[in-house]
Amino acid sequence: MSLLKEAEYIYVFSKELLRLNRKLKKLGKAAEKHKKRHNEAKEDKQLRHKVRHANTVQDIEKLMGRHNQIFTRLKNHYHRFAHYLRKEHKI
Repeated sequence: MSLLKEAEYIYVFSKELLRLNRKLKKLGKAAEKHKKRHNEAKEDKQLRHKVRHANTVQDIEKLMGRHNQIFTRLKNHYHRFAHYLRKEHKI
């Protein structure tokens, strides 16, 4: 692949990683909110908040799997980019 193609992959994967980071931050705040409400709620409503917290944590775990895949691919393309850059400029 060329230097330009590797730069393109780095750009695309970095955008995807930023998007996933925003989603993870939003879900983290939601999980904290459910945990807080679980602690403050009466016993009859605690189960509902516990279930919502558990569902949010599952969503976070799924996104973290995708995040790790994207991050690995980004690292691979970064190393390829550095290789092609050295090769092209004989550094």
